[in-house]
Amino acid sequence: MASMFPIIFVLVIILGLMVCGYLFVPKGAQQTTIRTAILLTLASCYLMWMITYMAQLHPLIGWCKPPSCHPVPTYDRVDTQCLLNRQRKSDKYQHSVLAIAAIPSLTKSSSV
Repeated sequence: MASMFPIIFVLVIILGLMVCGYLFVPKGAQQTTIRTAILLTLASCYLMWMITYMAQLHPLIGWCKPPSCHPVPTYDRVDTQCLLNRQRKSDKYQHSVLAIAAIPSLTKSSSV
């Protein structure tokens, strides 16, 4: 319930600002327009902040455990194409390591 405290706290502050905005707008021809603009601005800002805050506290899409959400399929036979691709990738990495090791200036430190 600790997550509700900031929402209510900020709501009280916003309501206080709304009351101040309503009471302290100078009298004139545009008093209603200014009051409406102030109240709508504060209400919109509060709603945007509250929605963003709540979305971070209680996300709609959360972490999913693979066995319960997406069961891993079991195969009766071995996927040979996948194994060949993995072997090619590991061979490519191994050849690049061997190529770097073959360069003498990279393997030996030169003392000056």
